[in-house]
Amino acid sequence: MRQEAPLTRQAAAVANVVRDATIDLATKANPDALEGRLNERLAAQEARLLTAMADQKAEIMDALRQQAMTFLKTTLAAVGATAGVVGSVAAIVIKLLG
Repeated sequence: MRQEAPLTRQAAAVANVVRDATIDLATKANPDALEGRLNERLAAQEARLLTAMADQKAEIMDALRQQAMTFLKTTLAAVGATAGVVGSVAAIVIKLLG
């Protein structure tokens, strides 16, 4: 089962805030108070979205670091193996020419 992404959940929450505020606008008499409530809710939702984005960025950066380290280790191992082969070939050539 695929887990819903944090940003998708946050977007759904924003839609719910707007929906709830719209219902309030249709039933309440004081639009200024409702606008203030909506602004507060949207500000809180924005803060949650920014936190979710920062968390995702940190996860992505960690994954990239791990991939870079794996690549470097693999490359260094390949270079080491190649150096060993070159050394063996050089020793054979020296024996043959020597």
